[in-house]
Amino acid sequence: MRPIFSFLFWKKYGYKAENYKLDRKQNYLIICNHSCSLDPFMLGKSFFRPIYFVASDDLLKNGFISKIMKHTVAPIPIRKGTMDISSIRNCISIAKEGGTIGIFPEGNRTYSGEISYLGINLVKFIRKLDLPLIIYHIDGGYGLDPRWGKKSRRGKGSRGYVQRLLSKEELCSLKDEELLKIINTNLSQEISPSLRFKSKEKAEYLERVLFVCPKCHALETLVSEKNAIKCKCCSLEATYEEDLSFSSNEPSFKFKKVSEWMNYQKEYLKDLDIEENKVLLGDEKVTLISCLEGKEKEVELVGKLQMNSKSFIIKGEKEIQFFFKDIKQVENQGKHKLLFYIGKDYYEFKGGERFSSYKYYLMFNRINNTLENTL
Repeated sequence: MRPIFSFLFWKKYGYKAENYKLDRKQNYLIICNHSCSLDPFMLGKSFFRPIYFVASDDLLKNGFISKIMKHTVAPIPIRKGTMDISSIRNCISIAKEGGTIGIFPEGNRTYSGEISYLGINLVKFIRKLDLPLIIYHIDGGYGLDPRWGKKSRRGKGSRGYVQRLLSKEELCSLKDEELLKIINTNLSQEISPSLRFKSKEKAEYLERVLFVCPKCHALETLVSEKNAIKCKCCSLEATYEEDLSFSSNEPSFKFKKVSEWMNYQKEYLKDLDIEENKVLLGDEKVTLISCLEGKEKEVELVGKLQMNSKSFIIKGEKEIQFFFKDIKQVENQGKHKLLFYIGKDYYEFKGGERFSSYKYYLMFNRINNTLENTL
């Protein structure tokens, strides 16, 4: 499959992966920035050996497709947004058997091109495996396939490469804080400013991640069309350029990057007055899917989703309410799905193509005063 993937990556994306020769007698832990949906394939192209990737358990509960995935690449399942004990044990077992492990330590694909700052638990995990550490970087992956986007783009010069290799001796010589700094520095390298990403619909579906208008401060009024994003309530309009920056004729519009707009949204929500029982967010035609422990996914209901200060409510043929006091965590999955966990079971809200799971995720964390830990 290697020649086929090489040709497809170059033809469709303009992407090239630099080959890296590994010691045949040694297995490794490989960590990488999580920039696009094809990251595992883009990374794997650099190494001439099988890699056991850590993957969300949600990907392994999709019937026949998941069975094929388990058989062909044997991913290590992990609960979204956590590093649970069973996943760590699986990784340790595979490492002892001589397997090379690949992990995207952010746990979530980036929405803005910037990585989430990684904590000390990653260092503890690295030390438990006791393997040489490879820090791999994909430059331009976010521009090729933004998480919020409708279609992939072509970006000449996009590439994947080994940024740094740390031997077991080097890892032992570093303090935890020193190692964490090295990891964050190497994974968070900015996209090369010379890269350009071609598309006739560069801004399409930006409302999956942008939902607060910076001019009139209205929520859920932003819509995208081709290369522009506009507000339905005021005159705001911004163009998304090939270099991943914004331009606008609106004097009050100051954002240059998606990340700046996202940071503004967080600050706005911090000061938002959350009134009890008031509908904060809502969407039509949302599907509720349940995934109970030991079972495959099952559609429970299709209806109108609303969020207030205490719960999610979905109304269709019947009404189902999920109180926040019972929910352990809320996570984004893919481009437009929201996952939330209750005990050992989890549920999923899946909306239309322009559905923003991110706004619900951010609002949930605002209500729980945990915005500083969000994407």
